[in-house]
Amino acid sequence: MNNILKIILTILVIIILFILGYFIGRTPVLNTEVSEFMIRKEFLQELRDDGHLVPLPDESETIAGEVLEFSQSNLKLSTVADSTINISGAFYPEILDIIVNQETLISFAREKDAEIYSQENEEFQELSAQYWEEGKDLSELERPEPFIYEPVDNIEVGNMVNVVVDQNLIETHDNLVAKEVRIMDEVAQYLPQ
Repeated sequence: MNNILKIILTILVIIILFILGYFIGRTPVLNTEVSEFMIRKEFLQELRDDGHLVPLPDESETIAGEVLEFSQSNLKLSTVADSTINISGAFYPEILDIIVNQETLISFAREKDAEIYSQENEEFQELSAQYWEEGKDLSELERPEPFIYEPVDNIEVGNMVNVVVDQNLIETHDNLVAKEVRIMDEVAQYLPQ
C-alpha cells in the first residue's frame, strides 16, 4: 500500500509540475499572427546582421500586391512575397489595408514602345557619363521606366498593383494613405514573381 501511494504521489507531482511548467514557460504572444510576423522579422534581421542577406533599405514607400477589396476610401491588398524567401512577408503583413482618397492618383501601366525606351536609355547613359565626369551626384538622375502610366478611374478586385504610400513601410503599416496606385496587370510578366 505504501509503495502504491508513493507511485501515485510521484505521478501526481509529475503531472502537476508538467502542467505548471507548461503554463509558466508558455509565451502567449506566440499564439498570434503578430508574433509569427515578429519571429520572421527577427530571424531575417539576424541573417542580415550576419551578412547572409542584403541589408534592408532605410526607407520604402512602395509595395506590390493583388487587390482583394476596393472602395472609394479603402484598398485591401494581399502583399506579394519574394519567390525565394518570404522577405516582404516578414516585413509587411500578408493583408494590408490602405486608405484611398481624392488625392490618390490611379494609373494603368502599359509597355512603352521599345524604340522610345531604347532612346531614353541611351540618353540616360550619356547623361550619366557626363555627370560622372563632372563629379555630380548620379542619384539626381531619374532612370527611364519601360512603362507609361495612363490615368484611370477604377481599380478592380484581382488587379496586380504597385502602391506608393505616404509613410515609410519599414517602420509602420498603420494608417497608410495611398499617394499613387499603379495597376500593373498588362505588364505583370515583366515584374519579379
